[in-house]
Amino acid sequence: RFIGQPNPDFLPGSNQHTALALAIAFITVGLSLMAAGINAIVRYRALMRRSLETASELQAIVDAAVDGIVKISDRGIILSFNESAERIFGYSADEVVGKNVRMLMPNPHQDAHDSYLKNYLHTGERQIIGSGREVWALHKDGHRIPVRLAIGEARLGGISTFVGFISDITERHRMETDLRRTKEDAEQAAAAKSAFLANMSHEIRTPMNAIIGFTDLVLDTPLNQSQARHLGVVKTSARSLLNLLNDILDTAKLDGGHTELEHRDFSLRALCEQIIAAQSLNAGRKGLFLKLDYQAQEHFKGDPLRIQQVLLNLVSNAVKFTHTGGVTLM
Repeated sequence: RFIGQPNPDFLPGSNQHTALALAIAFITVGLSLMAAGINAIVRYRALMRRSLETASELQAIVDAAVDGIVKISDRGIILSFNESAERIFGYSADEVVGKNVRMLMPNPHQDAHDSYLKNYLHTGERQIIGSGREVWALHKDGHRIPVRLAIGEARLGGISTFVGFISDITERHRMETDLRRTKEDAEQAAAAKSAFLANMSHEIRTPMNAIIGFTDLVLDTPLNQSQARHLGVVKTSARSLLNLLNDILDTAKLDGGHTELEHRDFSLRALCEQIIAAQSLNAGRKGLFLKLDYQAQEHFKGDPLRIQQVLLNLVSNAVKFTHTGGVTLM
């Protein structure tokens, strides 16, 4: 507000009043624009400083990451390559930035990578993006590296960039290979053992059959009661031993998946009497009685050899661990 005495020489609305008003307006607008510009510059510098600090922190995180981090464009061009990626692949960042990421892949993925990328950008069909999988990578010196790869996608202005996180699993892969080789060696050793048992059981069965045969021949000759009883025990024991050899052979067959159970009629009483006869000598040496108290039906259908093996083990253990009295098979 201006206060003063009007000059009679100047009439209201003169050009000098208009010029003064315009000058004041221009000065005011100029000062306002200058203040706004200075404020904008200060804000811009603060934002730039904050942006540089954030970028520095992110770069420190990327460089300190144990996993390799590789960023590529939508055309497969490498945009960044962290220190762990340099250690895994053997390349420096300067050697790979600006080049196609195919150079880090062995075939057949190397030749097909660009088509994979174009197909995804065209159809949006995800195959490996957003999920992890184990693949082979190519080292600078040409050897292949087992790695675990996870890929993420970022969109800015409608343009996609992709970030791959790469873990070197060479040590784990070596351990798995060693475990697999150890398993194969163990399976081969088990197969060799089964073959040895099968061959030995075949070899031992031949003299055992001879013992049983000649025992039958002697039993057909005139013998007193004691001799016949002893030879009967020899024959029963020889048959039990032959059955054990058959069991060894069946074990070898079981390892090979060839064991089949019999299903035929047999006399359980006769089977129990054979077991009592076979174990009576051992029981007599310990001063124990061994008797059969059979009260079930006589004939059954099944595998008599397996049943005899079970009963023989039970009776022999009973005789072995009984010190007074006796054993009754019921």
